[in-house]
Amino acid sequence: MDRQIVEWLRPFVEQRGPFERVLELGSLDVNGTIRQAFGGRETYIGLDMRDGPGVDLCMDASELQHHPELGLFDCIVASSFFEHDATFWETLNGVNRLLREGGWFVMTVPMAEWGYHGEPKDYWRFTEDALREVFFEGYQATEIFNPLWATPEGMPHLKCQHLGGWGQR
Repeated sequence: MDRQIVEWLRPFVEQRGPFERVLELGSLDVNGTIRQAFGGRETYIGLDMRDGPGVDLCMDASELQHHPELGLFDCIVASSFFEHDATFWETLNGVNRLLREGGWFVMTVPMAEWGYHGEPKDYWRFTEDALREVFFEGYQATEIFNPLWATPEGMPHLKCQHLGGWGQR
């Protein structure tokens, strides 16, 4: 988990939160976690298909749409998750069913320049158009960040390799 993603999320949470119920998709702590960006004031459920640190609910995210008993969430966040989801459109259906009216969907994805990272598998790369027209279709107050953070001044070799966005249902 890039620390820049946590730093990108903090102002979002400060300005639009606190959120009562948060669902994180792909929460297994392999190389860091975004949970810390939410400050610990909320009910935070980390979902992943593999059990381990940071996972509160072990299930395939594509099954979300079939579990209304999970209730509605004020914020659903997925950071560097959707490239690993073989059936992301099924997961997106679940996000749209479990995000309450007025709730926020937040996501980041690696760009095409990011190399293969099979943790556990790597299927997709998405563009700004995909975020705007597929993931955030029908959302309000949508912002797309491409790139997610600026290339450090004087370091052109450290090109940003993530894009992100958020939108309100």
